[in-house]
Amino acid sequence: MKSILVPVGQQDCRSSLMLAAEVAKHLGSLIEGIPLREPPVPSVDWGMGSAFVIEEPAPDDDHVEAEARTQFLAAMAAGGVSVSAGPPPAGGAAAIWNEAKPIGNHGLGRLARAFSLTCIPHPARRPNAMATFEAALFESGGPIMMAPNDCPIRIGGCYALAWNGSDETARTLTFAMPLLRQAARLVILADESGQFASPSGGQIRRKLALEGIEADLRLLPEGSVMSGKTILEAAEAEGCDILIKGAYTQSRLRQIIFGGATQHILGNARMPLFMAH
Repeated sequence: MKSILVPVGQQDCRSSLMLAAEVAKHLGSLIEGIPLREPPVPSVDWGMGSAFVIEEPAPDDDHVEAEARTQFLAAMAAGGVSVSAGPPPAGGAAAIWNEAKPIGNHGLGRLARAFSLTCIPHPARRPNAMATFEAALFESGGPIMMAPNDCPIRIGGCYALAWNGSDETARTLTFAMPLLRQAARLVILADESGQFASPSGGQIRRKLALEGIEADLRLLPEGSVMSGKTILEAAEAEGCDILIKGAYTQSRLRQIIFGGATQHILGNARMPLFMAH
């Protein structure tokens, strides 16, 4: 996990930038910042009893790039990561700024395929951020990380794996292996009956042990591994710093309409998330 992409828009991206800095310092990675063109947030004006949607004019690319670059450089300095033009020093982290024209969300999804990890702003309570989240998740073919604003970020501490037997979670686990190899502790949250998560949590624990990764197994009440609320409560009770989970392992449309584990976790997590689809 030596290459990390961080899109930087005009909104506050400190959480994703600081998260990228901590991961890079832990793994000796190169961070690349890229300016992100975010669509303007429309406002509604009521006049003469009718509603009119008003879209603010989009800022020009030079303005977007300048603001994003300033935010990126400040965050890297605060995070203790040097900005350079080359690869990171042996065993250390470094960052570079991509001076290309700002890209949109679709361009972000394509560019992210050339990186091991994409750190994005948390989509909760941010205008337009859900579109960035979906582009990085569904179009990159790789993992994403995000952190709620002002939450503590500790890389290399205790991680929770929400195991539900899905292929999305299996892929997410594979992507997370570089982080897991250096974790102080890993807790597998799995269904106690096994019928809601096959292969079982015990089988995943054995697989990881053969890879040299020891893990504790926490069995949840039957069926509750599909509950975002239960997953978060269990991860917090175990003192975990990061939650690893496959995103939208059930129908995405169904989760958007009726709610689901991923939607609940996105809206309520107080820890960084590592996800893939």
